[in-house]
Amino acid sequence: MRCIYGNWIRSGLLLGCALLLLAQANGADAPSELQPVSPQKLEELKALRFTVDDFPRINGSQITQPLSTLAACELTGTEGKWEIDPHRKIRLYFPLEPRKNVVKKPGQKSIPLTIHSKLDRKTYHHGTHRSYVNLIKGKADLLLVARPPNAEETQLAEDKGVKIELKPIAKDALTIMVHSDNKVRSVTTEQLHGIYTGKITNWQELGGKDKMIQPLRQSTSSSAQQIMEELVMQGDEMAVTRGLNGSRMRGSENVLTHSPDGIAFTSYYYIRFMAASMVTKPCAVDGVLPYHDTIQNDKYPHITRIYLASRSDLPADSKAGALRDWLLSPLGQALVAKSGLVPLDAKQAEKAPAK
Repeated sequence: MRCIYGNWIRSGLLLGCALLLLAQANGADAPSELQPVSPQKLEELKALRFTVDDFPRINGSQITQPLSTLAACELTGTEGKWEIDPHRKIRLYFPLEPRKNVVKKPGQKSIPLTIHSKLDRKTYHHGTHRSYVNLIKGKADLLLVARPPNAEETQLAEDKGVKIELKPIAKDALTIMVHSDNKVRSVTTEQLHGIYTGKITNWQELGGKDKMIQPLRQSTSSSAQQIMEELVMQGDEMAVTRGLNGSRMRGSENVLTHSPDGIAFTSYYYIRFMAASMVTKPCAVDGVLPYHDTIQNDKYPHITRIYLASRSDLPADSKAGALRDWLLSPLGQALVAKSGLVPLDAKQAEKAPAK
């Protein structure tokens, strides 16, 4: 098979120096790595449970929806399942409940399950920008997001008198994708910068066919777009490239599927677990492919962070405060690993006590 990440799924391999996006520049508290959790606190967190009604509202980036729903199912005792979302055409994790008004038939082992509407609403992710707006306006309790707040979101928070606190919770990576027929297997960061500034325009310059490069970009509100601008463009503007309508990340994959000479960027987790394609493949950067191990060991050059965001006025003794502490503990790191995201601390994830 030609899709590297498709091969990973079928073969059943493991699910799931680092450059932080500087939140200080955007007005939020500077993120810190995981803090130690005392044995007593860990025992308290181990016993944490919620009902569906009192589970906090978690918003966030599209790529963190599975982690939010896994946490909701884990802590409410709700069954869940990976399914393809028929509207967004991506693989998500859904909470389930027995179908209402369905009577168990003789010989039937159980009542068919359907999506748990209430828990699904509480963990529905509206995308990074809208999620920050929801947090600032008090419409969300916690966020799991792929980047710190940008200038617009920071200004809104200041206008509303809200201070946002960020804590990194997992690792991800900016992943470069090309069509599976493309012979180019690796580019340098400098070459990638050249492609998107218009200095490199033909695949032949990179050892490929004599074909014009078709660079694809995300929408301006996309986390991947802002991360690309931060890590690769570093202040330089992108040349006029083929834009994508809408804010959903699936757009670049759909376009690239039909563009043999295209190049796109996205999230490692997104293309690995949520939208793997048989006709696209990851391209190594500086000679390194984005795998779980190269991200975990900081060998891949463009590693990013997934953040847990909350308001500074969140009461420590609230339900949302308890969930925040749970997610930032070894128990949360174990769930991060279970979701397929790369945990910040692999040793913590491995040593998390069983429930």
